[in-house]
Amino acid sequence: YLLVFGLYFIVIIYGQLIATSIASEKSNRTMEILVTSTSTKSLIFGKVIAGALAGILQFGIVLLVASLSYKLNANAWGNRLDFVFDVPGNVLLTFSIFGILGYLFYLFAYGIIGALVSRTEDISTSATPITIIFIASFFISMFSMQTPYSMLLKIASFVPFSSFMAMFIRVSMGNVSIPHVVISLVLLALSTGAIGVLGSQIYQLGTLMYGNPVKLSTAIKLLREK
Repeated sequence: YLLVFGLYFIVIIYGQLIATSIASEKSNRTMEILVTSTSTKSLIFGKVIAGALAGILQFGIVLLVASLSYKLNANAWGNRLDFVFDVPGNVLLTFSIFGILGYLFYLFAYGIIGALVSRTEDISTSATPITIIFIASFFISMFSMQTPYSMLLKIASFVPFSSFMAMFIRVSMGNVSIPHVVISLVLLALSTGAIGVLGSQIYQLGTLMYGNPVKLSTAIKLLREK
């Protein structure tokens, strides 16, 4: 519960920050020169990875401090929280790998949203679809903790939008085979790479477009026509 909640909050917070940062750059005309003279992949990947590292570092520090503080005072607590801090290594490894990939997946998605709007005020409206998908994935994962063998959780564990939470829960509950984990991981990694590449292309196109927010379907259509 704690790890999934933490992942939920850093995606929401840093996703909005990435989108706002990219949208606000449009008011700086030097970006027009930078985008046309520099690799857009380097720009958006650098921005997203920097934001991701900031979130991971902060989240990691909070977990580390909480864990060390509890270990130093475990006797005073009567070891009542051992079940929270004594997490198996395979569970932490799965959380780290799937969590980071899913985190990057959504940061790239929010980055695309930021590139498609001209004003920061439009971000909340434009980001609503991806936010709804993310929140739905979160609730599916949370409610499925009570029924870890449900078909809904199994399906969600292979869908890139939700697999980084759903597969972590399945591994935590100990009811998933290694091939399923590998398949889910490959699908998530490929999807994260694909949305990153798409984001770099839309970033170059969207940064040079002003006015009303551009629909994603319109941006993809323009990319095809290039």
